[in-house]
Amino acid sequence: MKPLDRCKPPAAQLRRSAGFTLIELLVALTILAVVALLAWRGLDQVARGRDTLARVTENERALSQLYDQMHSDIQQAARDDEISAPPLRIAQHSLEIVRELRLPGQTTRLEVIRYQLQDGHVLRYASPALVTVGQLRSAAAPDADVADWSTVDLVEGVTDFSTRLYLPRTGWVDNNSNAQRTFNANLKALSQPVAGGGPMPRSITGVEFKMHVLGQQGPLTRVFLVGE
Repeated sequence: MKPLDRCKPPAAQLRRSAGFTLIELLVALTILAVVALLAWRGLDQVARGRDTLARVTENERALSQLYDQMHSDIQQAARDDEISAPPLRIAQHSLEIVRELRLPGQTTRLEVIRYQLQDGHVLRYASPALVTVGQLRSAAAPDADVADWSTVDLVEGVTDFSTRLYLPRTGWVDNNSNAQRTFNANLKALSQPVAGGGPMPRSITGVEFKMHVLGQQGPLTRVFLVGE
């Protein structure tokens, strides 16, 4: 009688230990596919969040640059008696400022600044330095040729902007006629001798700038003091 070899495993056990079955491979591939899908979605969300953060940061930087530049221009607005007119004019999607241009070693000159909304962009136009009254009147005209003016694209994605002027005895107005009437009244009062008289007061002392930007909830509003 042939003795049993107890150390030799059965044939079925050899087949099972030889490798993975087809079902086991399919289960492993499915798990790997799910893990890869979750990882891709996570990376996609990270990339989208990074792009969104970059856009928001760039928009905030552009808005800050716009407000800083506008504040500087309005702060250096010319005096009424210097140009014989109010130094600011408003129109639809437009703000115009006549400002003093101080250059080192030179006498103070004038410059016309125009903020304009065009195709979703807020552009800042700056005229060359102005010396004569005729140059000032030509540059401040609504149909002035701005071909030789310097131009800076400050903000994009703007759907609308509007401006209002603050007059000391009237309050907020959205037109230039009230500012002109205030200027005329100040000029008339200046011509009458009054004890302790001083320089001609400003007809406009404040500007409200309201802007609608894509991605922002509600309008963005800033108020600037004129000549302060």
